[in-house]
Amino acid sequence: MTRPGTLRAAWQVLRRSPDRLLVPALVLGTAGTAAHVVVQYLIGQTFSGPGNGRAQLVLVIGLLGLFLVGQLVATGLYRAALDQTDEVPARSPFAGWISAASVAGAALGAVLLTINTIFLLLPAVVVGFLIRYAPLFVLDDGLGPVQAAFASARFVIADLGAEAGFVLRALLVLLAGAALLGLGLFLAVPVVLLAQTQRYRERLPATADRGC
Repeated sequence: MTRPGTLRAAWQVLRRSPDRLLVPALVLGTAGTAAHVVVQYLIGQTFSGPGNGRAQLVLVIGLLGLFLVGQLVATGLYRAALDQTDEVPARSPFAGWISAASVAGAALGAVLLTINTIFLLLPAVVVGFLIRYAPLFVLDDGLGPVQAAFASARFVIADLGAEAGFVLRALLVLLAGAALLGLGLFLAVPVVLLAQTQRYRERLPATADRGC
């Protein structure tokens, strides 16, 4: 049997019950795309104007809006992946994850991604690598965004070599998905998020099992 927490194991789980993740991916992806269009339109209407300064401001805020929507969609998929990993009944793609903490956590991730995109700062890449489990700590343990970020960093550092190897393999899968005219991302992203959720759950049993 393939060890849980690997991309191959996540793919096998997805094949056995594709609806558990692909339906939320389709629903949240569609909603996210619509929200992105609206957000970008509102940003353009609010901040556009003559001058390079205005154009740069629209670019930065537009990137922030893009990443915020993406982080929220990823949080919803983490909720579905966590439910599937814990073998609990499926819920609505919009249920069980929308909260002040999850939105704040998504905003933190969006800020880091925006900084990294604009300035190509290595520290932002490292921080993103360390806090990528933060949404799971928010969803599963009810931590605040900053607490979840630190919990994620400790979680990654505790098994740094294995986590670095996993991220490299996951990036190859995502690049392969993107190369298929982007359509492959519809499968690649859920597989990667499910694998990360399995890795989280393998090392941290369900909250009830931890006596919390």
